[in-house]
This record gives sequence, C-alpha cells and structure tokens, in this order.
Amino acid sequence: MVFLTLDDLDNFFRRYAKQQGFGIVKAGGAYKQEKGKTVNERRNCTWKCESGGKPDARIRASSRLLNGVSGKGVKMANKKTKKVGCPVMLHAKVTKDGKWQIRNVVLQHQNHEPVPSISKYISMFHREDLNAVRRRLFQHHDEGVSIPQIHSALAAERNGVENFPVCERQLRNVVDKEKRLKMMEGDANAMAAYFHRMRMRRTQRVESMNSFFDKYLKKQTRLYEFVQQYCKAMERRAEDEKQADAESARFCHQLVSDFPIERVFQKIYTSAKFVEVQQECMKNLYVSIVGCKVVDENVLEYTIEDRVWVRDPNTRKEVPTRRKREYEVKYNSNSYEAWCVCKLMESSGIICRHIIAVFEKNDVEEVHDMFILRRWHKDKQDYVV
Repeated sequence: MVFLTLDDLDNFFRRYAKQQGFGIVKAGGAYKQEKGKTVNERRNCTWKCESGGKPDARIRASSRLLNGVSGKGVKMANKKTKKVGCPVMLHAKVTKDGKWQIRNVVLQHQNHEPVPSISKYISMFHREDLNAVRRRLFQHHDEGVSIPQIHSALAAERNGVENFPVCERQLRNVVDKEKRLKMMEGDANAMAAYFHRMRMRRTQRVESMNSFFDKYLKKQTRLYEFVQQYCKAMERRAEDEKQADAESARFCHQLVSDFPIERVFQKIYTSAKFVEVQQECMKNLYVSIVGCKVVDENVLEYTIEDRVWVRDPNTRKEVPTRRKREYEVKYNSNSYEAWCVCKLMESSGIICRHIIAVFEKNDVEEVHDMFILRRWHKDKQDYVV
C-alpha cells in the first residue's frame, strides 16, 4: 500500500485506530543522510499501539519503599498504565520516487481489547474536537457564561452528551491553561500560583460539602424546571460513568503481588475497585494463619491473626497498629466458597485479606462468583474468569 506523503499515511492509520478504538504513537524512525550529514527528511517511520511496551515498575528512591511497604502502613507504588505489551505496529519506508510504502504491519492486539465506542475518550482523538469548539468556548466564557452551561449548549447541538466527546473538565482545563499563559511574568507568576492553590482547596471543600445535584438544583429551582434539570444531571452522571469505564478499559494498574486472585480482578474490575482489591493484597503482609480445624465435610475453619488498622487523622489513610486480633474464616474446599467474620465482602463488595490468605494456603486460583460483583465490571458484557 502506497501513500503520496507521510501525513497521508499518518492520517490513514489514525482514522483506522479511531474506528477500532485504540490510540497510536510514533515510536521511531530514521532521517535521510547526505554526505555524512543528517537531512531533516524522514526515510522511514514506525507507529505502534499506545498499549505497546512494558510498564515502568520503578519506584522513586525518595518514597523509601521496600517491597511496596513504607514505615507507616501500606503505600503502593501502583500507577495506572496503558503499557501491556501489545504488538500492534505499522512500519513504512520512502520509495525511490518519494512515496511512502507500508513494509510491515501487525494488527492483532494482545493483552487488551480495543473498544470502538471509547474512541471519543482517547486524548489524541478528542483533541481535534476541542480545537473545533475552542473559539466558541472563549467567546461564551468572556461573556460570563459558565462552563457547565457552555458544555450543555455544545452537547445539545450534537444531540446529547453521549455524542459530544468533550467533557466539562476538558473545557475548564483549556480555559485555565489560557489564563495561566497570560500570567507568566514577574508578580503574575506568584498570583497565578496563589489562585491555583486557593482554587484546589475550594474545590475540595465544595466536593465534601455539596452533593452531585447541587450543580443542577438550587433553592430557586421552580417545580416545572425540576424534571429538566434532574434529567440533565442524570445524563451527565451517566456520561461520567461511561468515561470512567473507558479509562478502565484503556488503562490498567500494575500488579503489587503474585497472588492469582489479584490477576483475576485486574482483568474484570474497574480501576477504582481493583485498587481496593490491591489494598487487601498489600495488607495481607500483616496476616498470618495461626489455627485450622475441620467443622464439616469439605469445610475448614481457619483462625487468622491480623493487625488492628486505624485511620490516620492527618493522611486519612489506614495504618496498622501494634495491636492484634483474630478472625475466623470458613472455607469449602470443594466449591471454593469462603466466609469471613470481618464481613468486608458483605459490606463493601471487596474480597478481604483474610480470605485471600486462606486461598493462598490452599493454592486456589479460581474465584467463585460470590466474590465477583456485576456492578464493578469494566463492561456489561459476559465475562470469563
């Protein structure tokens, strides 16, 4: 397959990636050389799937982490990454007549599944949509129109939020970036930093004090306006959930242990819930099995010793104390069902570290359906563990 220019080939592969639902990056290329000097003209180029390559598992030296655990409780060096070793790539070279010819291509994805419906959430694609509405955004904002109102108006022109790939946060980021660019010298820098800090603190207070519907329903809202505003709020919430699902499909958290249970939940749970599972895996470092007895046919009762965890008032994170307590876990070796007296599964829908310890003791690699809740799935399709 031959293209007249590099841009033609680049646009072609971008359109293909957008249709399929994955992002691409230019991974490398070489430039022409004449008389030993490099000429600013490419002679070949390689594109790869954004999920290609290996994740960066390095830990900052300043974090003082040893095997993922700090001196004060559990601290995971666990950041989201798109890198899962996907081999998809396209390599092209310049022919003698100056055209671009595809020489090698791999289109079979591995370790992730592209979803066409999430293309609008991939930054390289929705950046084009942002540029298209940029002029109107600043025009309306300068007239005093709020960001949510601007977003609603732009979405209405495209028959709803689900058809408009730009969210409120992205519009707000564009406006904030423009403001910072206008304040880049002398005292303006100090003012920009000050207002930036104040805005973050204000955002935290508002989020903690007001509910989701406060942006849409006010004390002055009339009865006839209620249904319309409520529908807008629910539409926005549904779109936010779709965006979160799209992020879960494109990114994944690195594993923090070699527990087979963790790998199962990495494949099927959303990022937010998978992090909670990982926290239980990390807390398993403080758990030990101190007793076991047979209570029925195929049913064992394990006694688990664990630290008492409390919430640090400064960091608001759980930290272990020197105190210990015991928990009982009943385990059915035939069905792989388990129940713990801590009731974390019943209260939060997350498998607890005590059951994980019992599964590790019995080399359990399968997860019973009782531990997998439908509402935490990355998608609504049928799943296979």
